[in-house]
Amino acid sequence: MKKLLLSIFFSVIVNTLYSQNESKLRLDYNTFTFYDRATETWSEWTKGNNTFITNCNDNGDICHITPNGKSLMYKKLSAFEVKYLADGAKYRVCIAVNENGDDIIIQIFDNIGLGIIITSKSQKSQFSYEE
Repeated sequence: MKKLLLSIFFSVIVNTLYSQNESKLRLDYNTFTFYDRATETWSEWTKGNNTFITNCNDNGDICHITPNGKSLMYKKLSAFEVKYLADGAKYRVCIAVNENGDDIIIQIFDNIGLGIIITSKSQKSQFSYEE
């Protein structure tokens, strides 16, 4: 039991240090869409510049600057995990809290065309880059 607790403790410390040492990453997207849970359909893509900055503070949180210049903060609750879709598309995923206090899932894809998907209980949004 002692070894298990010690192992968990070191795992938490390493994850904390890792997330604090990650460098900032700026991600710019110029289109977005919203998922309507009632109709189970995505809206048309809308033009609008959205910027995301990962590790924007010592907590490793994510800053989202909307098309109207408003800055939203997503407070990370977990470290990023690397995952893959069935077609091999690589992404990182973490759990965070938005400014309303809702838990959200943030998926950041390596493919800028897939972009970022943010999912909460009430909505789902995708941000992408279109040339």
